[in-house]
Amino acid sequence: ESLYLLLTSEARSILTSVETVIVDEIHAMVASKRGAHLFVSLERLEALRRELDPGGRALQRIGLSATQRPLDEVARLLGGAEV
Repeated sequence: ESLYLLLTSEARSILTSVETVIVDEIHAMVASKRGAHLFVSLERLEALRRELDPGGRALQRIGLSATQRPLDEVARLLGGAEV
């Protein structure tokens, strides 16, 4: 929720230098509304970064969890939208 608040505020410019996002306990996010909200916010962050640097590197997303199931769904959500 904090990422969303930052992205929708005047302070969003501080996020433009973010290169890596680590999502801990990602398994708890995959099948929840909080997870959907987080992954949409990550896409918004990616869009903000592309806006300022269209040719720049994509945001690196790292998901941590002892159990990542279902793995294909975790990968799809963490991998982001295809550009």
